[in-house]
Amino acid sequence: MTLAPNPRRTLIVARTELRRRARAVADDSRRAAVFALAAFASLLPALLFVFLAYVFGSGVAEGESLSVELARAAIVAPILFGAFIGVARTAGSSARPDAADLLLTAVPHRDAAAGMALAEVANVLGPFSAFVVVAGLAFAVGAGSVVAAVTVPLAVLAAVAVGLLAGVVVGVGYHLAVARVALLARFRMLVSVLLFGAYMLVILSDSGNDAFGTVLRTLADSPLGWYGDLAYVSLPLGSTTGAVAAVALTAVSLPALLFLHRSLTERLWFGDAARPETGGDDATSASAMATTRATTGHLERLPFVSRPAATVAEKSLRRAWRAPIQLFYVVYPLFFAIVPLQRTVAAESISTEMLVTLVVYLAWAAGAAFTLNPLGDEGAVLPVTLTTPLSGRAFVGGRALAGVLLGVPVVLVATAVASLVSSATPLVVAAVAALGVVLAVCATALAAGAGSAFPKFEASRVTRSREAVMPGLAAFAFYSALFLAAAAPGSLASLAVVREFVASLLSLSPTLVLVAGLVASAVLAGTLAAVSGAYAVRAFERYHL
Repeated sequence: MTLAPNPRRTLIVARTELRRRARAVADDSRRAAVFALAAFASLLPALLFVFLAYVFGSGVAEGESLSVELARAAIVAPILFGAFIGVARTAGSSARPDAADLLLTAVPHRDAAAGMALAEVANVLGPFSAFVVVAGLAFAVGAGSVVAAVTVPLAVLAAVAVGLLAGVVVGVGYHLAVARVALLARFRMLVSVLLFGAYMLVILSDSGNDAFGTVLRTLADSPLGWYGDLAYVSLPLGSTTGAVAAVALTAVSLPALLFLHRSLTERLWFGDAARPETGGDDATSASAMATTRATTGHLERLPFVSRPAATVAEKSLRRAWRAPIQLFYVVYPLFFAIVPLQRTVAAESISTEMLVTLVVYLAWAAGAAFTLNPLGDEGAVLPVTLTTPLSGRAFVGGRALAGVLLGVPVVLVATAVASLVSSATPLVVAAVAALGVVLAVCATALAAGAGSAFPKFEASRVTRSREAVMPGLAAFAFYSALFLAAAAPGSLASLAVVREFVASLLSLSPTLVLVAGLVASAVLAGTLAAVSGAYAVRAFERYHL
């Protein structure tokens, strides 16, 4: 019995997996649009990098004194890139093949594991290789070396393949740890949130650049620096001995990583998963029912909260706690604020503009979290919900109550913490906090109306292995437009430039302008919320399957 995978079956598995992924993207217009947008956005950085490769090669040809460490680091950096991509893609997936029962009865495990690993490497190296080849040609033209046109792309692609496969192995190891350790399985989402928070902290802080530079220099001085010798073997920067060592390192590393990947997938695919529950089904059910009754009872004590509304609110909060992946869309706007956040962290102070933006975003998130797709969030139990005596007012009010209970404290705490390092005056901080509370309360009704006008029932892919019913783009746009229109007067009045300009134009006190802006936002948000909430109530009561 041979331990090596069968090349023919491995290629079939890899080709099938790549075809399945391509069809999944082609059948999902949103994912296709995202991929097209990402390709277009990366065009300019790619052209800039190609130009820099040519300039770097020209410097080598003209005899400029270039650091060998820097030259090797430029080739070693793709290893980190490949490792990061491999970990991110594998950890964000299930690390299991599609139709695993069928596949693992058709081919041996070693062929399936090798095919999945090959598909992952080819999926990244496919688009990346064309860019690397062009950059290598630009470097070769600048350096005047024909050999570099071959060795530079070869070294970079080999480095990326090794790093990528190592990242895939780490990702599979993460899934195996979650599957075998009950504590990790129970707090898997919390661990993911902490890891994502640590990643964002590194990205936003200057220490991330220092750490990356230190790691890069360390790798350049390690045996991985041999890839730099392979890339520049025809130039004074390279070494023939190091180039041969790089080829030998690749020849040893890839089979070793494939063997480790096969061993981990065997334990993951065929092993029994740990059970995070600490008690039996009866005990767990009884505990959940007792908690539900206690929580609902507390919510019922709030003024103007009926038992049905309290039950809906408790159910929404419990579902968010158990499956927070359904609220992942709430963090989408943060990806567009990375640059301002980096500037804020570097300045070690929060400007008034950033404080207002933070509070307005949190209020927006409070409305979007539970009421932006009220009908679609019910999923398969929507027919049951519609046939119960639950009124539209209790249904919409309960979901809005969940957003208010979670959003208002977050807005107040975030404002208080941010004010400690903010340049805003206490009066402005108080006005911004009041604006955030008003918007958070009214946003839930605004979102309910927009979500009821444009419901979405189909599940969307959140990660490579998870799907969830998320609000539609039309609901997003409509709700955001209404929310920003209501937030505009108070937000603009909180800015000193706008406040002083209006005060001088109308001969008013800046404080009066601030209060007037807050009142205008409150009136506008309340009016829009009343109309949207009434529409959502009617939409629920008149909805037919």
